[in-house]
Amino acid sequence: MIQQRPPVIWITFISLALMVLGKILAAEKVGPLILIDAGISAVLLCGLWQMRSWTFILTLAAAGFGTGLAFTRPHEHGVTVLLLNALVVVPLLLCRGLYLRPDSAPEASRSQEPSL
Repeated sequence: MIQQRPPVIWITFISLALMVLGKILAAEKVGPLILIDAGISAVLLCGLWQMRSWTFILTLAAAGFGTGLAFTRPHEHGVTVLLLNALVVVPLLLCRGLYLRPDSAPEASRSQEPSL
């Protein structure tokens, strides 16, 4: 059964895709190390598209780490990164039910009582 994605999650997908493209284009000016960041973002985007729970957690962690790191530079840079990461994080948090589904244990293991 394929679960349909809510429209708000498309904000996350489009934002991440544009960030990957921007990082690739900025590689000449910033340096080749940003290509690693673009690759990680692309992997996270693909994982989010496939609704993998590990990418949900890693995307939130990467956004938090990137925002914290951005505030080590001039204040305007940190605010810009914070706003761009909000375009990824807020819709993702609104759709957390897609990524954090409870594991369904088999019914047989739940109904068994301990033997004496």
